[in-house]
Amino acid sequence: MDSNNKNKKNIPCEIYDCNVTKKEKIEINGDIHEINCIQKTNTGFSESFLREASGQLTPMIEKNAGITDLGKMGLQINFYLGQSDIYIYNGDVIFAGGYNYHKATIHNKHSLVCILWIKWKMNNFQNNKAYIDEEIKQGDILFRICKKLPDEVVKHIIPNYIPNPALPYKCENWAGAVKEHVYAIKHPRDFSTKAVSKTIKKEKSGLMFDYTISAECTFPDIVIEIILNEIITDEKIKSINKTLENFISDWNDKQEKKGTDKLIHDFSLIKNKKLNEHKNNIKFHIDFGGCNSGILKRLLTYIDSNITNIKYIICN
Repeated sequence: MDSNNKNKKNIPCEIYDCNVTKKEKIEINGDIHEINCIQKTNTGFSESFLREASGQLTPMIEKNAGITDLGKMGLQINFYLGQSDIYIYNGDVIFAGGYNYHKATIHNKHSLVCILWIKWKMNNFQNNKAYIDEEIKQGDILFRICKKLPDEVVKHIIPNYIPNPALPYKCENWAGAVKEHVYAIKHPRDFSTKAVSKTIKKEKSGLMFDYTISAECTFPDIVIEIILNEIITDEKIKSINKTLENFISDWNDKQEKKGTDKLIHDFSLIKNKKLNEHKNNIKFHIDFGGCNSGILKRLLTYIDSNITNIKYIICN
């Protein structure tokens, strides 16, 4: 056996149950925020299914991303059971055209790297709708990463979808996200040494408030602090939270209909003792995922139109 292959490590596959959540605390830029995290499970998928998925998908991911030894970089492929109110996670297995289709994710230890669609079919089985919790021998199953999705699958995930041959639903952007993730690991200084804080005055931006992009801002993971001209109440927190949820939901719906992976991945209120000392501010964490940095100005413009009495905003 070749020594390189002997030392090679595949990207592990894990299973998460969307119906089982647990509150977990995560630190971002010195702030602690609490979110409901879906939990890992040992049921629903057989070990042999995950072993075959890991062995077959790893070289495909490495080839498309142009990077070797991804299995040694702390990445994992996640499959899901059930449904979640978190937009990107769902456990539906959709059968179409002889293949089973399943949305999966690639994660590092702390955050989402990208979304990708996996398809598989059973070899030499009369009924290809085999259960994923069955024992599978090597050669029984064939995995592929989707470049686009058939209309039957898209109709399942997008209500009232109207097929357009000129604009098929594509899902190819994941490889670029993996490349960017690995580059950030190998060249961390490229992102820190060039960064400087920048304050945009309302006279220039056309907004009703000034805002600052901090030197510590690490797009796409951003902490947004909203400072108000008033004491913040529980009702105001709920109102701001709902406004941001509406923006994210509308944005992701539009991107799904366009067939792109430029999705916002995560959003949560940061709970911190500091908020008790400064009762006119509120902080949120947003993972802008596959979006480019231009979405930040879109969000600030949306906030300007839908939230009143803002004094200042800081993006960390």
